[in-house]
Amino acid sequence: MYTRSSCTEVHEQAFARRSAAAASSRAGDDELLHLELLLPRAKGAQLALFPRAQAPRFVRVPHVRQSYEWDCGLACALMVLRAAGVRSQSLQALRQLCPTTSIWTVDLAHLLRRFGLNVEFLTVTLGANPAYARERFYRAHLRADCARVSRLFQEADGAGIALQQRSLSQAELAGRLLSGRTLVIALVDKACLAGTPVRGIGGQPSLEGSARPWEPSERLPVGAMPSAPPVGRPRSAHSYTGHYIVLCGYDAAADHFLLHDPAAACSAPAAVCAVQVDAARRAFGTDEDLLLVSLPPEAALAA
Repeated sequence: MYTRSSCTEVHEQAFARRSAAAASSRAGDDELLHLELLLPRAKGAQLALFPRAQAPRFVRVPHVRQSYEWDCGLACALMVLRAAGVRSQSLQALRQLCPTTSIWTVDLAHLLRRFGLNVEFLTVTLGANPAYARERFYRAHLRADCARVSRLFQEADGAGIALQQRSLSQAELAGRLLSGRTLVIALVDKACLAGTPVRGIGGQPSLEGSARPWEPSERLPVGAMPSAPPVGRPRSAHSYTGHYIVLCGYDAAADHFLLHDPAAACSAPAAVCAVQVDAARRAFGTDEDLLLVSLPPEAALAA
């Protein structure tokens, strides 16, 4: 029978304290945003960060619906811009600034930087992977996109994009959202969220109410191209449906992430089980692409 040594427990507790301190620092001095650490009480238990306040914490985001099957990423970028106080832009304007229907996460990172927002780009794979040209999802666009995508990755540092080749844990992601100062654009596998029970949190009127939502039955959206897929992992024709969403908060009591889906008609943020969101953003084809966008101080956190 396996028993954890006291040394292992000490190391786990030390790691836990460091994680809690880092998350608390990001959250600021607001007592409602102070994070408590719940240490594991049984073998195999995982560390988790939870807020003292049990009410959901989220940033109010004006909902934008995508107009075409390929512009979900642009719709998410527009949601973030409007939440940050940039009200002069529209989907049409962003399409002109990003003149391609094959939009990658790195395109969105550069687009947001054009408006002066602080952007962290986390991905497990840097650049485009030419080995993926054999896959039907990429075949029509990868060769044409490869040079542009590689150039944008090379120019990321000079553009002020904090590019990191790493994964982000669920606890780290929740902590950043609980700070009330970060919105996250995530590339997900839409199929992982299809049929997921959601609950509304109460939202605002849609600013793009006439836009047509994308339906899972339609052609795979070119606009959800990941930064690059992993090498050597096969995929069936129906296993991956790329899509972008905006994560705007976290409900610790229910363990739900709060998000805006540009394909959804409802303007209120949806609450989706954290386990399913995590599975969707880590699915094969996503490279775990995340854009963490820091909001200016005047952007209000919803109570």
